[in-house]
Amino acid sequence: MNEEKACRFLEKLIQVTKDQKVQWRRYEAPGADPARSFAANVQNMNIYLQFDSEKEAPYQVRFLLQYDPQMPRTELQYENSECFWQLLVRLHTLVLSSFPSAEKAVDDFLEHF
Repeated sequence: MNEEKACRFLEKLIQVTKDQKVQWRRYEAPGADPARSFAANVQNMNIYLQFDSEKEAPYQVRFLLQYDPQMPRTELQYENSECFWQLLVRLHTLVLSSFPSAEKAVDDFLEHF
């Protein structure tokens, strides 16, 4: 897949996530932070956002697709693409913000108790 198509895919995925048409769930994988890694199924395709705090930003998020259950996951990565990494970080931030976190719990406590 070329970089332009990958960016369009991420833009569409951000929009359908905002529109709540995609149900993300937490995801555990070896070497990934389970509090910041997520998976979703969209049109029979599994999408994975794996967060690895050992890497430097923006390369901390791995973006993987599994379009066929009998095939291994395919990692999309465009190291020199500013568009791809900006959109991937934006998607990850959007998904992360929709889940409970310790910081949100503390903020809620401070604000309402």
